[in-house]
Amino acid sequence: DLLAEISGRPPARYRIPHAVAQAWSYLDVALARLNPDRVPAATPEKVRLSRRYEFFDPGKAVRELGLPQTPIETAVRDSVDWFRANGYV
Repeated sequence: DLLAEISGRPPARYRIPHAVAQAWSYLDVALARLNPDRVPAATPEKVRLSRRYEFFDPGKAVRELGLPQTPIETAVRDSVDWFRANGYV
């Protein structure tokens, strides 16, 4: 929803069942092996990891290294701007 709001694009409309994504990933990798110029969009590892909800605490990096923290809205906006500036959107 945040990406849709910042980019001005509509949010994703459909959810793909995990089993469908997993099956596609194997096919995608097989197609990439047949065509060396093709890079798979999804690999079985990526699909497997997409089911995990992982959160990390940057507290130690902030305390010990003074690592600055950027609000997620700023990071997403900067990313959208970069993708647009480089012709990816």
